[in-house]
Amino acid sequence: GYSVKGRPITAYYYGTGQTTVLFTGGIHGNEYSGYYLMQDWVAHLDANAYKLAANRRVVVVPNLNPDGLASNDRYNANGVNLDRNFPSSDWATDIGIRGGVKSGGGGLSPLSEPEAKAIASLTESLRPRLVMSFHSSGSLVGINKVADSAAIGNVYASAVGYRTMYDNAEAIMGYTFTGEYETWVGEKLGAPAVLIELPTDTGRYFSGHASTLWKRAGM
Repeated sequence: GYSVKGRPITAYYYGTGQTTVLFTGGIHGNEYSGYYLMQDWVAHLDANAYKLAANRRVVVVPNLNPDGLASNDRYNANGVNLDRNFPSSDWATDIGIRGGVKSGGGGLSPLSEPEAKAIASLTESLRPRLVMSFHSSGSLVGINKVADSAAIGNVYASAVGYRTMYDNAEAIMGYTFTGEYETWVGEKLGAPAVLIELPTDTGRYFSGHASTLWKRAGM
């Protein structure tokens, strides 16, 4: 799909198997580290995708918010937090932020934003076994509490040395969550989703995550 300002949102496909793992980054435009990690993952898969098992497929969308990334803005060009724009049961137009509320931050309606529509459409078409979303910051792992998301999150957290935030994510992050992509994935598709908060907004972390990314790709 395309952003509000017409920038492309690109998905990279590897393998042709029936079991798909979807990796995403950059839904918040000021969280460059997730975008960098997914770009490095794409570059690595470009050279090594032949190692994927025959029944596996990996899809990577490194940059869900290209307008935000271009302007170092958490929100998209319409001032919407894309990770609050999904039609989960708790969607709200006004969203919690640190220190208050952002009016209209969840969009005028669920999937009002072209970027959210694009990843929702892709996700529904793929029906992934697992969704992995990369954010920043805090060295944390969250889950949507669907299927085996906790088991997957525990393995990932242990491998990279991060803390989990399964029952206290809102307290840790300092705001309420509504309309999240990961929540919608669980409600709509019944699929586990794991959210990784990388240590900083601008670091490069691929070397510390490569082996764990491969394990998730091979599940």
